[in-house]
Amino acid sequence: MKAGNHIKLIMDGQRNLTRNHIQNVAKVCGLKKRQAEFFLNLTELNHCKDPRSQEVYWQRLQKLTPKKEINILDQVQTKVLSKWYALPLLEMLNLKGFKYDPKMIARRFGGDLSAKEVQEAFGLLDEAGLIEFNNGQPKIKHGSNFIGGDIPSQLIKLFHSKIIQQSVNPLFETDVALREYSAATVSIRPQDIARFKKKIQEFQEEIVMECDQIENPDELYQINIQFFPLLK
Repeated sequence: MKAGNHIKLIMDGQRNLTRNHIQNVAKVCGLKKRQAEFFLNLTELNHCKDPRSQEVYWQRLQKLTPKKEINILDQVQTKVLSKWYALPLLEMLNLKGFKYDPKMIARRFGGDLSAKEVQEAFGLLDEAGLIEFNNGQPKIKHGSNFIGGDIPSQLIKLFHSKIIQQSVNPLFETDVALREYSAATVSIRPQDIARFKKKIQEFQEEIVMECDQIENPDELYQINIQFFPLLK
């Protein structure tokens, strides 16, 4: 099959782009070296199933993307979301008696973070306009919103995979009275999916709104909800 015809089938969704065809397609499209490298890593990212490898390809894409073509705010938001701990650190500012001490904060995360990572994350939150520093202490900017905009869906997947990984250790290390893990396998129809997704979203919104009303909170908890097909 001629390369042009193969590309046409790929664009029409009738064929998948395999690794063997990447170089040929890049050549037919007249891509320059940097563009071809971006195309290669983007294809590998779409093929890859391992979260750690996905993160490697994503970081490569970030380096290959011309900065002048990206909205500055989108860049910052993307960086914030690429650090799974950035948004939990943002929520941590609501805790009673919070003090900005990167070493102490890192220890509270059980060694999963370094003091340097904490500092860098707060710097990104500041750059994104989500917080501001007063006398060396970060404060949440009321009324600010973190809007995804053009943040790639692949980055959202990486964020969720990182957060899900954080749920493993507490399952074995945290007293059952202080955590809740539950699972249920159900049989449904395709037309039921949207209805159940809406129920889950409404439940999560209800929990978040109720938590927002708590005065002087002193613990940081993560709520993960997964609803996915088991059969291939």
